[in-house]
Amino acid sequence: MKKIYIFFTILSFTIFTSQKKDSLNVSKEIWKLVYANDDKYENAQKMLLIAKTDEEKAVANRLMGDILFKKLKYNEAIKYFEKGSYYATRSNFYDEMFAIHCILNYAYESIGLKDKANSHWDTVVSLSEKLNNVDYKIMVNRINSNKAEKNKDYKKALSYNLKNIKYYLNNEYKVPNIELKNIEYAIECNRIAYLSLKDNDLNKGKEYIKKIDSLISSKSIQMENYYYISFYYICKGIIANKEGSKAQANNWFNLAEKEASKRNEHERMRVLEERMLNGLSNDTNNTNFKTYKEISEKRDEKANEIKNKEINSNRIEIKNQKYKIKAWTIFANMLILTIILIAVLNKRRNKKLKSKVEKIIQNIKDQKTSPPIEDTNNIEIEEEDLNVDENKTEKSSSVAISKKREKELLQRFVQFEKGTEFLTRNFTISNLSSILDTNVKYIHYILKVHKDKNFSDYINGLKINYIITKLYEQPEYLNYKISYLADLGGFSSHSHFAKVFKKEVDISPSEFICQLKKNNLES
Repeated sequence: MKKIYIFFTILSFTIFTSQKKDSLNVSKEIWKLVYANDDKYENAQKMLLIAKTDEEKAVANRLMGDILFKKLKYNEAIKYFEKGSYYATRSNFYDEMFAIHCILNYAYESIGLKDKANSHWDTVVSLSEKLNNVDYKIMVNRINSNKAEKNKDYKKALSYNLKNIKYYLNNEYKVPNIELKNIEYAIECNRIAYLSLKDNDLNKGKEYIKKIDSLISSKSIQMENYYYISFYYICKGIIANKEGSKAQANNWFNLAEKEASKRNEHERMRVLEERMLNGLSNDTNNTNFKTYKEISEKRDEKANEIKNKEINSNRIEIKNQKYKIKAWTIFANMLILTIILIAVLNKRRNKKLKSKVEKIIQNIKDQKTSPPIEDTNNIEIEEEDLNVDENKTEKSSSVAISKKREKELLQRFVQFEKGTEFLTRNFTISNLSSILDTNVKYIHYILKVHKDKNFSDYINGLKINYIITKLYEQPEYLNYKISYLADLGGFSSHSHFAKVFKKEVDISPSEFICQLKKNNLES
């Protein structure tokens, strides 16, 4: 758990020093609260209340999460971190996005939720590569150093911190003022000293602690501003212990514990753990051990609380997934059945449509193959035609027409039907009367008795029959627009043509054309 605190100490301080105070959507009031040395929790609460922009909300939520995490309130802390991540992502606030994903990576990793930790780490690496910023490179090196330290690979851990030292020495790392730069440099030296001591390299440990001693003695950094002070005292204590001065070592650890007590439980726990690992004891050793045990138990309890919550959440998610799978399976089956039903209905409809079209085409063929009418004597009006049903005879009884005249008119109707005069737009019964050289009464009589139609239906039928014949006999007409065919047939509009066509043959023009095209392809 010591490593968690080490990480959060480094990360928190780097976040504050690396972010620019002149961020366009973060007010000076917010930054003032971030950098203030008074009650951090109270400052974070104020920030949450006054934050207006997404950037300000991201900073405020991250700061509150950092404070709560150090108080071992993991569950609450992670909620604030996740909320901060949401606002940072929504506003493309890359400094905060990077910082929060770093924290979440380590937070989830520390409580054993590897998948979530890896997800956030992938985002960290992606942002670092995308932005190619020294700040991000330093932080990635620090995180990699902590990961290597966790695996007790101290040499590998050192290599990352030594890379960072070069950034400071080469002036590649930019901060608002020289003291902040010195503090960051001191933190890196502190890390190198500590890792060297863990790797049993006392000389290197002393070398880098002396660099910090020099910064402090020259007042290049102020002790009260050095966020890593307890860790500095730990290193001094380890060096004294390795050199055989246990009394001096205990004094350094006493100072470290005193500083840690001012801060948080994470830091206290780190000091107690190092003290125990170095085999140091004093009059309060038993109390220290008890305190360490209590803090460890509290830490584990909080970590287990989040793990259990995550496990329960996963169980609920799995249950929901199963429900969704079941629901989607039912939906998919219903969809398949619907598709099959539609396919069957379409097949039946197409079969029926094909039958209708074939019947229409057969009627055209029959008309073509019927024997020609040579003269009026070939038309025989049979008794049953003359003795039509009562309704017809009642309506036509007032019409006096000879048998001969009736035959002549029928012949003229046949000749008229073979022509194209009926295609004239707005063709009237008067026009037909003139063409047939007869009166309107006789026309009505012939249409009613022999055609079983009124004038309008008779003319429309001839027009539709003409268009159908064209479509069948001259396939190029199949590619013409319906509006053109309507005009060709003498209809006043596209819609009127479609309505009459449907009435005459029980299918629409487009259906007839489509089916006729299919028939042509099949033949």
